[in-house]
Amino acid sequence: MIIGVTGGVGTGKSSILQILNKEFDAVVIMADEVSRDLMMPGEESYLEVVRYFGDGILTGGPQSPIDRAELARIVFQDPEKLNALNNINHPLVRKRIEALLKQYQKEAVRLIVIETAILIQVGYQDLVDELWVVHTDPEIRVQRLIDSRGYTREKIADIMKNQLPDHVMEQAADFVIDNSADLDSARRQIEEHLNRFGIGPSDRKAAP
Repeated sequence: MIIGVTGGVGTGKSSILQILNKEFDAVVIMADEVSRDLMMPGEESYLEVVRYFGDGILTGGPQSPIDRAELARIVFQDPEKLNALNNINHPLVRKRIEALLKQYQKEAVRLIVIETAILIQVGYQDLVDELWVVHTDPEIRVQRLIDSRGYTREKIADIMKNQLPDHVMEQAADFVIDNSADLDSARRQIEEHLNRFGIGPSDRKAAP
């Protein structure tokens, strides 16, 4: 079974992924990590991005790592360049994820999870059997981000404004996890839902 997990900033997606990985033996593919790997020297995204943006985005000489902070500064000041970066990166990330899915399916992995905050926007629904959206009450999300990341309310509002609205994500979902309470509550929701597909907690749950 392949599950896509998405949700807005501060909803606690990482906690849901941890439950799925540690307690249900899920293999987790995080699109952001795939993207970072593809931006390493010699990888496909790296070559295309440097070709488009030039050596000025590198930390040193030729074949040195990309200065991600400098690249972010450039693209977020110029929508055309942001669009160009996305057009380079998103297809290559999807290609790598598709390759990973084939690999894990050959290995008979019973549960595979793809996580990205922009799962719906980049059209990954056709890669998954179910789309899960993590929901958390807005004020709880704000407080979590203030406590864990030191964000201001203004910064949080700006991030949320640029993400897909919760109701749009939830309308597209096959399953919505309410992560407004404690993790035990989220765990019970996950277990009850997966039981419908004959998937229960793995033996690793009891391991130290």
